[in-house]
Amino acid sequence: MDLQRILYEKLKIHEQLGVRPRSRELYVVSASGRLSVITFPDLRVSREFRIGQTASSLVFSPDGRRAYVSARLVDSVAVIDVAGRNLLEKWRVAAETHGVLTDAAGRLL
Repeated sequence: MDLQRILYEKLKIHEQLGVRPRSRELYVVSASGRLSVITFPDLRVSREFRIGQTASSLVFSPDGRRAYVSARLVDSVAVIDVAGRNLLEKWRVAAETHGVLTDAAGRLL
């Protein structure tokens, strides 16, 4: 059974997934506006963040210290300190941003 199917059946989560680099944490973005942090292999939700309506994309900084989540209907990108599990800030961005990427050095988003 694949991880996405397990997550859907156990936690009713079926949106975008990302594994935090060098960790046992799975980050799940839901269209309802949540970012859930799930530890594995036990699949326990350890933290949730309210990102904004239609959160749609997730990327980690190359060093794994930050996560960036776009929310297209509220035109923002949330910046998460993943080690401290804090929402640092929300940046206003262009209308209906559907995705986020970083460069290899982590200097550009």
